[in-house]
Amino acid sequence: MELFETAIKRVIYDVLPHQELLIDYDIETNDLLEKSSLVSLTFNEILADQIEVELIGDILLLEGLDDRGAFSKLTSFRRKINENVRKSL
Repeated sequence: MELFETAIKRVIYDVLPHQELLIDYDIETNDLLEKSSLVSLTFNEILADQIEVELIGDILLLEGLDDRGAFSKLTSFRRKINENVRKSL
């Protein structure tokens, strides 16, 4: 996720040079991040030096092959991630 956040900061910096980037998003997965085949990021707010970056689409959905075993799928409800992340980069 740190690499993803850094990429967002670089892309926004190319368009709008800034010192501080505030990013607020919700992340949901269907297992631990390392084992997840589904990651959903819902962007709530992005501010570059207190200037709001307008978001046309606010959801990024990453989906891959689900190669987890049957037992892992049954017990994944305990490991799912559903949290809000608010960071200053």
